Formats: sequence, structure tokens, C-alpha cells
Amino acid sequence: MTKVRISLVCLCMLSVVTASADPIRWRLLSDNRGYPGPGLHTGVTYTWESETTNPADVVPGTEKPGRRLLDGDSPRNWHTTTGFNYKDNAVTFDFKQPYAFTKLRLLFHQALPEYVEVLGAEELAEKPEESEWTSLAKLDDVQEGWNEILLSEQPQARYLRLFLKLHEWGIYFREAQIIGMKVEEGTPTPPPVRRQGKKLVLAEAGKPYCSVVTDEQGSQQAINAAWQLKDTLDEMTRANIPIFDIRERPTGARLIIGNNMLTKSLGVEVPQQYPGEQGFLIQSIGDDIVLAGNEAGLYHGTQDAVSEFLRMQGCGWFADDPLWHCIPQKDRLAVAPLDIVSQPAMQMRNIWYVPKSVARNWGLGGDQIASGHAYVYLFPPDQYFEEIDGKRTAEGEWQPCTTNPDVIRLTVEKARAAFDKNPNLVTFSLTNNDCGGFCQCPECQKVREGEGNPNARVMLKFANNVARELRKTHPDARVCFLAYWYTFGAPGPDMKAEPGVVVMVVDEGCKAHALDDPTCERNVGWCQNFEAWAATGAEMAIYEWYIPGCSDKRWLKLPWVSGDVAVRNIRWWI
Repeated sequence: MTKVRISLVCLCMLSVVTASADPIRWRLLSDNRGYPGPGLHTGVTYTWESETTNPADVVPGTEKPGRRLLDGDSPRNWHTTTGFNYKDNAVTFDFKQPYAFTKLRLLFHQALPEYVEVLGAEELAEKPEESEWTSLAKLDDVQEGWNEILLSEQPQARYLRLFLKLHEWGIYFREAQIIGMKVEEGTPTPPPVRRQGKKLVLAEAGKPYCSVVTDEQGSQQAINAAWQLKDTLDEMTRANIPIFDIRERPTGARLIIGNNMLTKSLGVEVPQQYPGEQGFLIQSIGDDIVLAGNEAGLYHGTQDAVSEFLRMQGCGWFADDPLWHCIPQKDRLAVAPLDIVSQPAMQMRNIWYVPKSVARNWGLGGDQIASGHAYVYLFPPDQYFEEIDGKRTAEGEWQPCTTNPDVIRLTVEKARAAFDKNPNLVTFSLTNNDCGGFCQCPECQKVREGEGNPNARVMLKFANNVARELRKTHPDARVCFLAYWYTFGAPGPDMKAEPGVVVMVVDEGCKAHALDDPTCERNVGWCQNFEAWAATGAEMAIYEWYIPGCSDKRWLKLPWVSGDVAVRNIRWWI
């Protein structure tokens, strides 16, 4: 853990919130969507008090500050870093209303300031530098990476100012996370129960009739999901639904989030195992609704339960920006008794470039399956090539000799090391290089002889050999390769897959028609080939893409989103 020296100064100008305030109500106040804690969209903005060298600090064509200090999903590069030179600098955060603050987390990279001073103010003068600022804390030993500043007295202010004292040519300030809570928030009173026939009323006419309850000492996933549920229901109903820790023993109607002592006391317990069943449940028990799921390893069952519950109320998230969030407004929100147990249809679900804030509501995730082109990493040519096959070079298209005993031995050793290092890894990639150049040695030629695609025969034989050896020490481990391009066509019916072999078939079908369209000759052939791969007994996976410009550059500048094809294809695979 990084050690930092903190000197804390709290003057009497600002009021403070006592340290007895419940920790469950402290949360992220900056609009950082990538932070793992519960975030609150306060509308916070920030301004620099001297010019920076990076134009991305200001939205082009406006005087609005950029979002790079607050949006944690942004790539970590120069464009997401605040750089400035030669002179001291300061940034002022405006939270629009008073908040109580308890913690700041600041991310620096490479060049570091000599110190950072944190100041607060309830009001600003016309010129910020003339405002009456109160010193709250000082970070004397700034480290590269994350630095944490605790404000033990929880000062109350609308504005926070970070003064950055420079001692070298510049500074790279990447991100700010500010933790606190609304000033008026204390320990709330549980609202009374209200029913509408068999339905449980959660909110009506802007008043809450339920509470969100979770375990503040439990999983971060459950805490995050509880806050998302509260925030979304508040936005839907304009009711300030209270949130409680289970130790506060709230009464009334309760939305209980996660696996904890309270859910167990109600007779609800979701098995926590990775890899295993990823599902979740939503269950009504009297005046309670339990939303919980498998959170072991990389699973997000509790988050999935909350997302599904909100979708049932009409919510949708179609992109990262709030413009694309569908949160319906309801004067009354009431739900009928629920008894839902759900399992995902596929063990792994991933879409490139989908932001975390969207992925968590789409049910993405699951088992960690490696499937990318692996040979360059398994056998770097400058390290292994002469040892593997001295007669060949790594120039142009190349693949290693996958019948070579040393290649099999080294692959098994590296797979074992990968599984030992990463307990979340379920499947190890054996995918060949993205080209031809398959080995033509006598042993490989023997494997190639037979029905079906000769390159696919070589790949399946290699995967079988590795899986068989790997199973001796890692019985639950799996290996995976892409059925793609040179290896797309299936091997003949004489070849069967060993247990633990996964084949990820790339969708090389027609993108204008769904795979189940019997009039599309290309797709009929794709489905037949997929079924031939499945007949080997391998576990099946799908790699989908939508790039018609790959084969016909006339498509290059045309938008291409075929929603009907995408949905029908997924249904066909399931």
C-alpha cells in the first residue's frame, strides 16, 4: 500500500458532519463512471485557475470544462491527462450544493507535484482567488498512481479546491474521485408499507414506501448495485428512497440487495462458485424483495438481478451517455409478487469497446475465455524458432509445427503457468497465427490426410494433445482455438474433440441475411459447417462481427448496423 504523509487542518469557518454518520451513505460525488464505488451524478464541474497545456481540458467551441478528470472509462493516454508547465496550478470543483466530504482519491502519472493542498468554501467571490478558502488537508508526499486523502472531520462545502505546488517542469493529473454525501442526509426513517391489491407500492406521488438494504461490509458489487437501484428509482419516481445497512435493522418494505445475513435469514442463499452457475434470483418474501446472484470470481449475478428488475420497470441503457438512458417517469411504482430464477444462455458474453457502465446493465461478462491469436506469445520467434524448427524462418506467413513434442510440451507448461497465475482464467488460447503457413512436415502431413479441412485437422489434433496433458494437473481447465479463415472448415467425422476443447467458430456468413434464412446459400453452408464442428464433441463458442467492408471496400464508408440479423443470429445459436 502506498504510504502518504497527511497533515489535516480543519478551521471553524466551515461546518462539519460528525464522524458517526453511517458509512453506507458516503459515496462518489464526482461523475466518474469507471470508479468501482457507487457514483452519484451531481452535475459537478471543474475549472482550472491557470492555463494548461492540454486543449482537451475545455470542450471545443465552449467555455465548459472537459470531463477527463471525472470520466474514468476514458483511455489512459496524453489526451486524458491534464498537463501543464512551469507554474503552480489549481483546480476548483463546484458541486452545485453543499456536500459533506470524507475522502479524495487523486491519480497522478510521471511528473508529480511537490504537494497538494485541499481547500473548501461554501461560497465563491467573483474572482475565485479572492474567495475565503479553508485549508482541509495537505498531501506532502505525492506518489505516482493513486493517492488517498482522508478528511476525518467531514467538512461541509459546495466548492473544493486542489492547489498543486510544482517543483519540476510539469505535472500529469489524470483523475479525481471525491467521496461524500448530501448535507441533509443523516440516518433516514424507514417509510411505511403501502399495497395496491397484491402489488407492493415502492413509491407514489414523490414519496418513498420502501427502502434499499444491503451489507456495507459485504461485496462492493452489492453496494454498487444497491446504489444504482436507489438512484434509478429516485429518478423514476422523484422519491428519495432511503438506503440502509442491514445492521440498522430497517422495518417496512425492503429491497434487499446481495447475499448477506438478512437474505439467509429469509431462507434465500445463492451458491457462490466460479466457474459455475452464473445466475441470479428476484424473489418476493412478504414485504421484502430479494435481489441476489452469484458474485464469485468474475460473475456479476447481483448486478444482473438489479439490472433485470429495473428493465422490468421499463428502464433501458443503450449507450454510455445519459442521453441514451431510458428511465421512465412514474407517479406510482408498484410491483406484483416476483419469483424469478435466471441463468444466462451463454457462459461468456463480451462485446468490444462497450463501456463498463453499459456492460453492467447488459449482462455481459461470465467466464474468462482466451481465444485470440496466441502463437506469437507462446513462441516468440526470436526466442524459440530455431529450437522448434531450424529449417524454417518466421518471415512471412508461419505457424509452428504442432505435432512437435517440444511444441506440445512448451504449450502445456505455459498453459499451466497461466492457470496458476490467474484463478479466473477458464480457457487458454491455442489459436494459430492470423495467416497460412501451416507446417508440412511428415508428421503434420499424416494428420492432414483424411476428410475435411486439413488445417482444422491439425488444429484439433494439437488442441487434443494439449488438453489431454493439461487435464493431468488441471482437470477443469479448457483450451480454445478459432475456427476462422484457414481453419474455418470443419475436420472430417473421423476426428473427435477431447474433453476440455473449445472451438470458437467465427461468423463468416452473409451479413445481409440471418443465419436461419434458408434462401441464403452462404448461410446454409455456414450452419452446416457449424454443426459439423459441433459433431466433433467440442464445446462451442461464437465470434460474431459486422464488417462487410472487409471483403468489399464499397461498403467502407457506409453505416452498417443490422439489428434484425444480430438478434436472429443470437437466437439461432442459443
